Amino acid sequence: MKDQITPEITAYSSEIANHLVERSIRPVAYPEAIQSAIATSLGADIPLRCRMVLCPNWQVNESGRSIGEIPVYAEGQNLVYGDPSQKINGLLSEEVPSMVKYLNRSGINVQLLVVLADILSPGWVHDPKQAKEQIAQNQKAINLLLQSSDKGKEVFNNPQTAEIKVRSQFKLATNTEGYFQALNDLQVQALYYGSPMNQ
Repeated sequence: MKDQITPEITAYSSEIANHLVERSIRPVAYPEAIQSAIATSLGADIPLRCRMVLCPNWQVNESGRSIGEIPVYAEGQNLVYGDPSQKINGLLSEEVPSMVKYLNRSGINVQLLVVLADILSPGWVHDPKQAKEQIAQNQKAINLLLQSSDKGKEVFNNPQTAEIKVRSQFKLATNTEGYFQALNDLQVQALYYGSPMNQ
């Protein structure tokens, strides 16, 4: 069992991290953190824990703010894409499974947590009831896109090498002490210092 980060592991983890960073379509803020996490996973022989936070498909129209549906459904063993052009389809059914498959091929087991950011501020959406219904559908769609696409079935069929969980941010916050305060602090910090997303 590997229990330390050797020079060989450092070099190999840098190679893997560089591969991921080079293929990212957006600038990566902390590539050294990616390399460090991969090295720790390899050195301690533990799964690499990854987390994604997805916004719930915001729309702004003449009625105000709303949450659009991700139109993905299962019919038997087949996925039905209501709007194949939505970018989230390719992200979750192609890109994420491909990344996990690359990590698996590199000898890294992956635990992926996908969080749907469904904490809604009062008055943010014009129809809260419909927003909650759409979020529920979107959570189902995220699960289907990740686990029921051809690549998803290939990658996520063995929980020993690739484990995936899709969770509601609201439920995580409700069950985690101090979550709302920590989230609020991060939002205030982002507004105060600025970030590439809000610039």
